[in-house]
Amino acid sequence: MLLLALPSPSLRTVGIVLGIALLAFAVFEAFEVARRADRAERGARIATMTASAVAGTLVLVWPTITERALLYAAGAASIVLAAAEAASLSSTSDARQRWLGAAASVVAYIFGTALLASPGNSLHAVIILLGIYLVVLGGLRVLHAAEAWRQTRAARGSGTS
Repeated sequence: MLLLALPSPSLRTVGIVLGIALLAFAVFEAFEVARRADRAERGARIATMTASAVAGTLVLVWPTITERALLYAAGAASIVLAAAEAASLSSTSDARQRWLGAAASVVAYIFGTALLASPGNSLHAVIILLGIYLVVLGGLRVLHAAEAWRQTRAARGSGTS
């Protein structure tokens, strides 16, 4: 939302916001890796965590990053996220969780492909794309987490009765 709220951020500001978002995403994925026991989902989450951490670190430590390199880093991380989300769908039995995972996978794939296919867009268009993508992906992640929390509560509630 910060990218969408700023009137005209510089490329460096966009890089910092994106880098922090990617590193935060990697940290949350690390918690999911530690929490989950399913090997198929764990591998997908490790791939997502690694891609997000590498791209986020690259964007943050490269102060003179070009617009094209920023787009490629964000696009590549997004494609890895899409593949990992798609791979983890087979280990989810709940239809709602599968739907949310599929939606996140499709959004990430479309966004990543758009960034990798057209790196010549203006900085303003890139900022809008990144902002919308991060808001949508964040919203899907919140829904995904809320659904997992609801299932955990339901399982605890049925186990104690």
